[in-house]
Amino acid sequence: MSDGEFRPRSQVIDTLIASILSDERTRHLGTTHLPERDAIIGLVEELKTIVFPGFFGQRELSRQTLAGHVESSIGGLAVELHNQVLTALHYARVLMEETSAASSASASARCTGWALTDRLMLRTAMSYAR
Repeated sequence: MSDGEFRPRSQVIDTLIASILSDERTRHLGTTHLPERDAIIGLVEELKTIVFPGFFGQRELSRQTLAGHVESSIGGLAVELHNQVLTALHYARVLMEETSAASSASASARCTGWALTDRLMLRTAMSYAR
């Protein structure tokens, strides 16, 4: 081992691995069914352009162009938000039930995903109207 190289002790490694494996809520090994961090950050950034027009995103907005800006932004936002909600619901389903009813649960998750997305979008619009 060279002077600048750190090698953790076996006990430290074993303790960390045991900790990671001990709680299924924080153990995400081998799964692709989690919302994507960069996608969530992008959603928040896009939402800021809707809720705070002129402060974030396009700055050349006017009363005449605001409706078009909000409409185009909401469309893309809703689809990506739905995808991320669906991913989270799918992950929750995988954790809770490893059954053969996966296809019907998947269809149910899609409906639930759209319902949750619609509720979030409506709440955002209502808070924006205040």
